[in-house]
Order: sequence, then C-alpha cells, then structure tokens
Amino acid sequence: MNTKILIISKFYFPDNTPRAFRTFELAKQFSKQGYDVSVLIPNVTEKQVNHSQSLNIKLINLGIIDFSDFKTNIKVIDRTIFRSLNLLFDYPDIKLFPKIFRFLKTSNDYDVILSIAVPHSIHWAVAYFLSINKKNKIRWIADCGDPFMGSETDTFKKLFYFEYIERFFCKKADYITVPFEGAIDSYYKEFKNKIKVIPQGFKFFKKNSIDGSKLKFSHNKKVFLYAGSFIKGLRDPSKFLKYLSKIDLDFCFLVYTNDDKCLEVFKKILGSKLKISKYIDRINLFKIMYNVDFLINFDNNVSGQLPSKLIDYAMTSKPILNIESDLNINIIDEFLNGDYSNSLKIHNLDDYKIENVTNKFIDLF
Repeated sequence: MNTKILIISKFYFPDNTPRAFRTFELAKQFSKQGYDVSVLIPNVTEKQVNHSQSLNIKLINLGIIDFSDFKTNIKVIDRTIFRSLNLLFDYPDIKLFPKIFRFLKTSNDYDVILSIAVPHSIHWAVAYFLSINKKNKIRWIADCGDPFMGSETDTFKKLFYFEYIERFFCKKADYITVPFEGAIDSYYKEFKNKIKVIPQGFKFFKKNSIDGSKLKFSHNKKVFLYAGSFIKGLRDPSKFLKYLSKIDLDFCFLVYTNDDKCLEVFKKILGSKLKISKYIDRINLFKIMYNVDFLINFDNNVSGQLPSKLIDYAMTSKPILNIESDLNINIIDEFLNGDYSNSLKIHNLDDYKIENVTNKFIDLF
C-alpha cells in the first residue's frame, strides 16, 4: 500500500509566495514518485482542483477563510484593530486552527503529515490533534519557512504566552525542518535534535527553454531588477534609492512587488529610471531576469531568515548585488560600471533542486 501523505498549507498554486511554491512543488514531486498525496488548503477553486487532478494530487478544501472581519472602512481604526488582534491571538491566521483540527478528527488515516508554515497556527492545530489522539501512528514533519518566536523581522515581538504554544508543537513534532543552517538558532535548544535542514525546493529551468528574446533592453544603460517584498529598517531599499537619486547615470531599476509604499517618495525623484510593477508569475519573471545586467538583493540583515528568491536569482547565473543596511557605495559603483567581481555567491545550487529536496523529506518518513 502506498504511503499516504497529507500536506497542510495556507498557500498553493497559483499563489505567488514562497510557501505556495514549497507546497506545490513538493506535492508534485511526491506524486511523481508514487506517493498518495493529498493537500489541505483554504479557499479552493474549481480550477485548482482540476489542475491538481491532472497531477494526481487530491486537493481538499479546508473551507472559505475570510480574513476581513472587523472592518470599519476607517483606515486608522482598522489598522489598530488588526494589529491588536494579531498581537494577542495571531489573527487572522488563528482561524485556520479549528478548521484543521476538525478535519484531522474525521480524516486521520494518513501515514505522514507535512504541515507548512507560515502561518504557524497550522502546526498548532496538528499538535493539538496529535495530543488528544495518542493512538495514531502518524509521522509529523513541521516545516518552518520562517521562525515564529525567534523571528527577527517582525515589527513587534510575540507576546510571552506564545512561547508555551511553540514549545508544545515542537515537543509533539517528530521533525522540524528549516531551510538553512542559520535558522536553527531561532528555535529552543531542547528541540535542536529534531531540527533538519531542508532547503526550499525549485524546479530548475534551462535558459534556452524560456524565450525572452523579445525583452532585450538597451545596451546604452544599466538595467537591474529586484523582485519581492520590503521590511522597513531591515529589507529596506531607502538608502540604495537615495544614492541612485544622486548619481548622474542612465539606468533602469525594475521592481516587482505588491508592497510599494516605501517606494512612493522615489517615484517622482527617479521618474522613468524606476519602474514598479506588481508580482508576475515565475516563468515570466525569469524571462526578464535573463535579460537584465544584474539582480538586486536587499539583505534581511538577520541571521535566522534567508530570502528564497536568492535561489531563483542564482539559477539565472546573473550577478547579484547584495545591499546591506550599511550601504557599500564602492561595490554599488562597481556594479553600475560593469564590474561584478563582488557578486553575492550562492553555493551548492543542486541542493535546491526539487528532486533532491523531496528525497530529504522522504528520508524522514
């Protein structure tokens, strides 16, 4: 009988997030290797179901999760209510907890549960289910893309009582997986024997398999690109953009983000030199990345969290300019003048191939 795997996540294809990629690529690869794969997510669409069936993946609808409660349409009040509920109860993600728990109570004939965070309320629900169903022989792997209590990128620290919840889920999990070595220190010491490093897995593209020939840019100016979100004071573009606004050079900085508030002040200053777009799908982003001069990474400036976009960057073989909180103007000038000797290096790229990543999870089964 095939091993039955249940993957629980908040995100899934075609969502354009690291956790969606993690969930979807693992589900596909498990299925390819002959496992019986089910994926439990909220807000499932008919299109998602049909697409997953073609890949021999059973998609299970956790139900509609409405994340817009308590709205007054007054921005200041809405922001205050949301921040308070988020700090006190991890709202709105806590709404996943009862739905996941109820599903597991009625459908618990799986051999392996792989829960994927963020959000961590998914782990809490699995831990609670296993704590009251002690006869189950389910192997549970709690995958943590980012830490919860040990997060260094949140504006506010988690309240003290969430420590007990994190310790509870860590105690119940058979394994805790993190994407790189630096994340291990974000978890409590007594659970480090359970922690395994399994990086983000990617489907690798060959350059000649993606046609970006119509996207050639002018050779008369430098074109560089950033794709992703921003975090004020951490993954912050302000110092870099201030420097760009002072130099007399013809360039084009392409930014793909759904979070452009911190860029607004620079739109007028840089004009056509700064082109801001919403997120696009991965293949089309690759087409553009293959044709720019270099790529920008705004460093998290913390030890426990690493942007997964760096692997996609490395796959293009394009130079990567790493921007840290202490701006290194000399290296920026080097890049703008075509000297990429100080490009950020990503080593052991094969470790990130989805086939190799999936096998690391299978070893834990």
